Amino acid sequence: MKLKELAKQLRDRQRKKGLVKEEILNLVTDYDMVLSYVICSDCGKREIDDPTLATIIRNSANAEEFIESFNSVMRAKMILHKAEEMKCLN
Repeated sequence: MKLKELAKQLRDRQRKKGLVKEEILNLVTDYDMVLSYVICSDCGKREIDDPTLATIIRNSANAEEFIESFNSVMRAKMILHKAEEMKCLN
């Protein structure tokens, strides 16, 4: 999938759910729309780098698959982090 198409689908998703005002959706660049899904809304930390983001976008067929793939990457990162913590305890 291409960034432009993903951003369109993410905008449509937010419109349908009523999450963001239309004026804001129209002002946000395609890249920033996609970034809004990979940046923590609580602390502002970006969760994945550009190469990983590009791979997820390229391998996703649609917005829902993009979100699922991102969530899978985050779960894997959490598992690795827990494993590293366990090594430190031993």
